[in-house]
Amino acid sequence: MALLQGHTEAVLAVAFSKKGTTGSCAFVISAGKDRTIKSWDISSLERKSADNKPEVEGTMATLSSRFTVRGHDKDVNALAVAPNDSVFASASQDKTVKVGRLLPQQPISLICRST
Repeated sequence: MALLQGHTEAVLAVAFSKKGTTGSCAFVISAGKDRTIKSWDISSLERKSADNKPEVEGTMATLSSRFTVRGHDKDVNALAVAPNDSVFASASQDKTVKVGRLLPQQPISLICRST
């Protein structure tokens, strides 16, 4: 379990990656009323012991976002990650859908916009 801190207002959307190096989720993206989209590396939270139980039960990690993009002019209400984890789409109350690139070790980059 982890606490992902960084948004300055309410979080309205969360999307999980489809694959990680061990078959588990590698990252999460979140968005909300602060009009930002954040990327979080959660691969370290998937560590399990030999009997497939979490290594430390009852503890909560606090993570900081890897990257932040201000992608919309109003609240961001929806997010989706492509099955190959390379792109995402975000939808906003500003009546736009934006598509961004999610490359390892690089900031999120918006690549197109639809109105």
